[in-house]
Amino acid sequence: MGEDNLKQEITGNDTFGIVTLITGMLALIGCWIPLLNIISMIIAISGLIIGICSIVKFLNKRCRSCALAITGMILSVITICIGSKINSVILNNFPENFKSTSNLEQLSQNSNTSSKGSNTSSSDIVKSDMPTNLTLGQQNALKKAKSYLEYSGFSRSGLIEQLKFEKFSSEDAEYAVNNCGADWNEQALKKAKSHLKYSGYSRSGLIELLEFEKFSSEEAEYAVNNCGANWNEEALKTAKSHLKYSGYSRSGLIELLKFEGFTQEQCEYAMKEIGYN
Repeated sequence: MGEDNLKQEITGNDTFGIVTLITGMLALIGCWIPLLNIISMIIAISGLIIGICSIVKFLNKRCRSCALAITGMILSVITICIGSKINSVILNNFPENFKSTSNLEQLSQNSNTSSKGSNTSSSDIVKSDMPTNLTLGQQNALKKAKSYLEYSGFSRSGLIEQLKFEKFSSEDAEYAVNNCGADWNEQALKKAKSHLKYSGYSRSGLIELLEFEKFSSEEAEYAVNNCGANWNEEALKTAKSHLKYSGYSRSGLIELLKFEGFTQEQCEYAMKEIGYN
């Protein structure tokens, strides 16, 4: 009977470890989808709890190993870190979009006020700023596109999607983007600098993020090469950010930084600066 009980305990613990590992893998797969990755982070937290239960059994000498549980917990922690970073980037851009919308409305109100004071109609203002052969939809789409570009960086396809989200037709959105005078290399550079204000990125990680935002590979390369980032300092910034939310061994933190695209030299610099020798 004692041997049978021991086998059951070991089998049960192996099941916990396998569940933790599978949970961590599923959570890591889903963590790359913005906002929806909240579900993945919840799954990751569940995996951490199951993994802790497995480790407790191991410490009580009721199982042979907890390697699967530890591996699953590491994947869950990585999921939470990546998901939090992606969501913070997306949410940081929302205020800019709201700001651009409110500022455009304010400009429209000021324009109406000034037109009343000078007895100038709004149609006269449009005629003075725009070609006379444009439709009203093209005129307004072009205004909106220029307003967005004043406050945030957009890729060509990203700006088209934003205008279509504002209910402009595909034709009007295409016209506006083709005639707004944007330099897409400079837009990518503006976006890269905006991201670097809020979080640390490796060179390859920033390129991947810009490409995710629909910039071309050439535009992303231009932005990264001209943004003035010190990649050693970016590695240090990222390491400090991770340590705010969780504890890491030196090798574990280096592994996480390398997973995010930092080189071994950049990782070593970060370890030295935070005193992890």
